[in-house]
Amino acid sequence: MEATSRVNAFSKALRVIQSCINREQLKVAEKYVTLFEKMFPEGRKAEQMALVLYLKIKERKRLL
Repeated sequence: MEATSRVNAFSKALRVIQSCINREQLKVAEKYVTLFEKMFPEGRKAEQMALVLYLKIKERKRLL
């Protein structure tokens, strides 16, 4: 069950990041990723997912 909810949270975080149209929204997306890390603190997979999300935020910042 946890793996499914982790994947759902990850997918939602990606959608949130991709929908950001300004830096203020991106700050909120960053908070979402921080929350993701707190919800799923253990495991290599969750760690990798969080790193991917932070990378996507960084990429999005360059576009804005």
